[in-house]
Amino acid sequence: MSQGELIMLLVHLGVAGFTWFSMLRPFTTVSPLRESRGTGAGVVLGMGLFITVGMVAALQAWAASDVRGTIYLPWYVLMGLAWVGGAIQFLLPWTGLSLRDDGAERRNPAALVAIAGAMLGLALAFTGGNFGDGPGWWVVAVCGVLSMGGLLLAWVVSAVISGAAYRITVGRDRAVAWRTAGLLVGAGLVLGRAVAGDWVSGPATWRDFVELGWVVLPAAVVEGVLTRVETPGRDWMLMGALPALVYLGLATAYVVEIGWW
Repeated sequence: MSQGELIMLLVHLGVAGFTWFSMLRPFTTVSPLRESRGTGAGVVLGMGLFITVGMVAALQAWAASDVRGTIYLPWYVLMGLAWVGGAIQFLLPWTGLSLRDDGAERRNPAALVAIAGAMLGLALAFTGGNFGDGPGWWVVAVCGVLSMGGLLLAWVVSAVISGAAYRITVGRDRAVAWRTAGLLVGAGLVLGRAVAGDWVSGPATWRDFVELGWVVLPAAVVEGVLTRVETPGRDWMLMGALPALVYLGLATAYVVEIGWW
């Protein structure tokens, strides 16, 4: 590992620690109810642990040969945690959701469901960029920008069409929250696969990303229209959890159909 790479590892360690601590802190300082604090903090801690273990296992199985079993593996995991934490803290509020405002201050369980889905979707999108051989860490960064950026774009498109953020934050609509979580996780799986594989060139990576990941935008539009026409207050399992499972099933089937990189 070069000196520059060591510096980047330390930077990602610092960013990961700062962002995840910042996500947890409001639940210990804002909410007056112990039960609410425990629920929100448990969601953040649980997702952090799940993402960390998942990335370690996935990278050990499918990352480049010079990453598996070396210092690069924990570095790339830290990079993923830093990017997911940064996206949740600084970019997700642009979609209308905020972990601090909606999860901690307002104790909104629907918002926690949607944000947990965003965390997992972003992690899946980033992790796919680690699969395959490449010339350096910057390849992981380029692929991560593409896949995570595409996921946030899909969520913005869906949110603009549907007004889902209002339904989740003000209406506390659990059905919309579960569908949003399912859409984001499914989209993260597809976009992670779209940037997976051996690095050839920037244009080739962009072409694969567009050719394989384009299906995410129509799915976002469908979800946006569904939320727009759906009557609020419907059963959250029938109109939320079940469609979320459909989104995940379709995304999984699509990735299986594409096949290995």
